[in-house]
Amino acid sequence: MSDISLSPFQRQDQTLAGLVVNGRWPEDMREWVHLMIVITRLATVPGLLVGSEVFKATTQLPENPRPEMVGVIIDEGPAISSGDEMMVDERLAPQALMVLHPPRVCQESPGYRDTARGTVLLPGLPHLGLCHHAAWVEVQPDGAIAHLSTRLIADEADDPDVAVLTQLLVA
Repeated sequence: MSDISLSPFQRQDQTLAGLVVNGRWPEDMREWVHLMIVITRLATVPGLLVGSEVFKATTQLPENPRPEMVGVIIDEGPAISSGDEMMVDERLAPQALMVLHPPRVCQESPGYRDTARGTVLLPGLPHLGLCHHAAWVEVQPDGAIAHLSTRLIADEADDPDVAVLTQLLVA
């Protein structure tokens, strides 16, 4: 994982707009979980997220990218919205989709405070028998992990974050 680095970038109002991925993309769910822990810890920073946000990992690069850039994880908008706000750019299939919840938006695990939550979904091809794979992370500002789990997704409706992210895949 030392050959993967992230560089966050912000909007004018100082909220998180996305992250530049340098070096290489994670190769398996274990590496995506490590990346998600870092990103979710970032979500504990007060004011960085104003609410739950969906992020898309894509290989789409800006004009004149630096040589080490492999892609971006970009904010796609609120996790709870209606209409076209939840649409994903159909030209590029995402490497992964994520949703981040800042502190006090979701119920915290007992004994933990000010935790942020994150979910990452690695798209599969369910119609071919290749399930989606998801991981859930809950992290305190000091980096303590309150919750971490992964699983193959048999039914997208079992988890609200996974349901939203899978709907973005078919949009």
